[in-house]
Amino acid sequence: MLPSPTGLRWEEKVMSKKFLFWCISIIALIGALVVPAGAIGLKTKFGSVRLENVVPGRIYNTRELMNLPFAVTNTSGEDITGSIGVHSPQPQNCLYGYEPIPDASWVMVSDNEIELRGGGMKVVDVIIRIPDEPENYDRKYLAVIESVARAVHGNIGVGVQSLVYIQTIKSKEQVAKETEESEKRKRLLANMNFEVVPGKIFLFEIKPGKKYEIGEIFGKKLKVINMNDSAYSYELKSVDGTKDMQPLKGGYEKGNPDWLTFEKEIIEVSDNTIKVFNAYVKIPKEEEHRGKKYQFYIKTKLLNQEIDVFIFTYVFVDVMK
Repeated sequence: MLPSPTGLRWEEKVMSKKFLFWCISIIALIGALVVPAGAIGLKTKFGSVRLENVVPGRIYNTRELMNLPFAVTNTSGEDITGSIGVHSPQPQNCLYGYEPIPDASWVMVSDNEIELRGGGMKVVDVIIRIPDEPENYDRKYLAVIESVARAVHGNIGVGVQSLVYIQTIKSKEQVAKETEESEKRKRLLANMNFEVVPGKIFLFEIKPGKKYEIGEIFGKKLKVINMNDSAYSYELKSVDGTKDMQPLKGGYEKGNPDWLTFEKEIIEVSDNTIKVFNAYVKIPKEEEHRGKKYQFYIKTKLLNQEIDVFIFTYVFVDVMK
């Protein structure tokens, strides 16, 4: 029975600008597969790979997509010789709705020869291209990469199989739609560039119970820089950073977002303009806060847009003892 096509999904994320481009996703099961025979052994970390949203007609290289080349290792001390080949599995060995790939040449390795000294490793590219034919849309294909080798001075042989699960996109119409939406997002983001400076602020010897204007005591005013040819509105918010998966600096603990406030939470910034804004921090006067180190997050969001775009500013506060 073939192993389950499970593992780690690949996706592109951008933390400061929250959007998701449509793309191919890969799921890879990376594990050592060894079939020992006598004194020699063969291993590959390319155990099971699943590609989704594959567009027929396009060329995919697993090394380029997720830095996953095909590597074969000779786990013995003997010199070995052999080959790497691709073939279609038997239908009874296809699970989860997959079918044998109609033509094994749709999955290729850049070099199919194995000549390894003891402990040696060979790395090759796995290249996939499904022909752009109507029957290849909305399909689930399975291909098997088989590595076989024997000892140079002997007849003992070993073999190991790697599985490539390929799921194609549903239709050409979906390709066109997703590509159009992706290009639209790129165009929108290109016209919505802005910055918030400074990006990191360190405040020291802050007295509990006293209200401070952050820019004044830091020595640099907080600013939103609108680099676009149109005016935009921005929302300033103090958040705890958890929902947005923001990092916490070592030695600091999260401060209560209510302790950091703004003179105005919505600011208007004209085209190609820099706008200063005032933010305040006030640590409660209770003794329990003395000597503490708090981290705050200012989330500046561009308003009234089809795509959420925001930037985080980190404020680090050392409370006096």
